[in-house]
Amino acid sequence: MRGSRPCLPVPGPPPPPVNAERDKLGWRHVALLLFAAVLGGLAYRIRVRTADERSVRGVIEALARDAEQGDVADLADRVSRSYHDERGLSRDALLRAFGEYLKARPWSEVRPVRVIVRQVRGERAEASAKVLLAASDRRHRGTEAYRIDLVLSRERGEWRVLSAEDWPVPEADAVPSRL
Repeated sequence: MRGSRPCLPVPGPPPPPVNAERDKLGWRHVALLLFAAVLGGLAYRIRVRTADERSVRGVIEALARDAEQGDVADLADRVSRSYHDERGLSRDALLRAFGEYLKARPWSEVRPVRVIVRQVRGERAEASAKVLLAASDRRHRGTEAYRIDLVLSRERGEWRVLSAEDWPVPEADAVPSRL
């Protein structure tokens, strides 16, 4: 092996100089992009949840208006065909009982004093409402207050009551300043 030379690496272009300042900016951009993505996702989630919460509140307020007007047909539009509750009432039995209740005691005012949307998950929502009812005709005078816990489902894009549980509460608990 005479005359052979040792193998040396072939010189090529030198590696680019390490720019520490440029490297820091790259990480800052990545961190900023990640932060913006998380913030955007959070804003979207809050906006969607807020829209659903507004819709659920709107259904509860519409139910109160329908009850105040004694309009069982409009109430029926806001109650799911799959309605069932712990008392064993189906949709038809509920609407029949509610219609009889409204005839026996016509309320001049039905006001949801406080509505709390506790949870919205996909096609289901849970809410609570304190409702104040007032009668002021010749035969009936007085007020009653109820707490109503509702489960709603989104059916064909509309929130409808799937089940409800109610019980009387002291009227003082339904006064807005006490909530």
